[in-house]
Amino acid sequence: PCRWMDAAVAAGALKFLKGRGGLRCQVLRSGVIRKGAAQLITEAQFDQKEILQPLPRPNLPG
Repeated sequence: PCRWMDAAVAAGALKFLKGRGGLRCQVLRSGVIRKGAAQLITEAQFDQKEILQPLPRPNLPG
C-alpha cells in the first residue's frame, strides 16, 4: 500500500492495509467507490477477529 490509498480510499487506509498486502480485488462491473461501511458477500466462513490481525513481516534478504 502507498500514501495514495489515504486520498483515494479513505484517511487511514495506508495504516490499516500496511502488512496486509494492500488492497486486492477483482473488478466485477463499473461503478463508483465510496467511503462507508464495508459490505462482504460470501459463502465462506471466517473469523473476523483473525483476519484483522496484522500479518507477520516476511524475512526478505538484504
